[in-house]
Amino acid sequence: MAEMCGLTVNKFSRLFKQTYNLTFQEYLIGYRLNESTRLLLNPVASISDVAFTVGFNDPSYYARVFKNIWA
Repeated sequence: MAEMCGLTVNKFSRLFKQTYNLTFQEYLIGYRLNESTRLLLNPVASISDVAFTVGFNDPSYYARVFKNIWA
């Protein structure tokens, strides 16, 4: 993302935090979890498939993050 914006990673991170009051990583995880919540409404969707679809490489990690955020 920093490269796409023509910024260094440090500059991008600093500006993102100042603008949105959260880190880009926090934003990305929140976005992925919101999208996964929508996908989980499909009764045939498996948790693993949803995890991979939204960018988590490990379904177990996805489940832990999901539980920590929504529980």
